[in-house]
Amino acid sequence: MACVSETSCYAVGSYPAGTTEKTLVEQWNGTSWSIVTSPNPNGATRSSLNGVACPSTTSCHAVGNYFANAGDYTLIERYA
Repeated sequence: MACVSETSCYAVGSYPAGTTEKTLVEQWNGTSWSIVTSPNPNGATRSSLNGVACPSTTSCHAVGNYFANAGDYTLIERYA
């Protein structure tokens, strides 16, 4: 989890979606959590985010991995 202020935090992970696993990003607004739309690579059968950092109030980076075509790959997402 990364917080840029008392009213702006981000948490990342994954969730099951049928036979696949999709990325999950949630944002805290000081009162409640809400899901933020996050992309998943085309053809991925499993995608997850494992860490997030917010170097400023207008930019966050999440890292993780995805599985596709019998291989594991690095996944990096940027939110601005």
